[in-house]
Formats: sequence, C-alpha cells, structure tokens
Amino acid sequence: MPSYEYTRGSTAATERAWNGHAYGCYICPREFRSLPAMNQHMQSLTHEQNMYGCPKRGCGGRYKLLSGLIQHVESERCRFMQFGKVQYRTALVASKRNTSVINGHAIKQY
Repeated sequence: MPSYEYTRGSTAATERAWNGHAYGCYICPREFRSLPAMNQHMQSLTHEQNMYGCPKRGCGGRYKLLSGLIQHVESERCRFMQFGKVQYRTALVASKRNTSVINGHAIKQY
C-alpha cells in the first residue's frame, strides 16, 4: 500500500508515511509529528512552481500566485511600474470594457 493517496486533485499522506519517528514528505526532507500536519504541508503551495515572473529585466522576482506578482509590482520594489501608472492603465482597460473606475476600483456599468 502506498504512503500517499491521490484524490480529486490533491495528494494526501497515509499512515504508511510514518518512518518510525515522524511522517516524512516524499518530495522534500521535511518531517511532521502528526498526519494532519503532514497533509496540511502536502496541500499547501510548498511544492508548487513559481509560475509568475516579474516582467522587469534583471529583477528575477518569481511567485507561485498571480497575487504575489501583483503585490510585488504594487510595492514598487523593483520600480517596474509606479502604482499611479498601474491605476491609470487599469482605468484605460476598464473604460474599454464599458466600466467606470472610482478610486482605483472598476465598477461595471449595466
């Protein structure tokens, strides 16, 4: 019997992941005292790839979630785009989609 089960798009550890003193991750060297802790680790983004990269040359910022990339750009850490310009460009996109922008938020017009 395997130490992990694959069910509906997620991987879950079983009792067979016990190595004699802890539950061991089969992907990385981390170990956990309880099966729920092990499963929380398996369901987290820990082993996901950093799919989103900062478009500024030389920055090298990589993120697992799109929201991470957006926060990076909004923080202006790498100076890819100043936040005022982001708001302006968002307003342009919103206006082309029959929406209004109020205080930086796009409001759909029906």
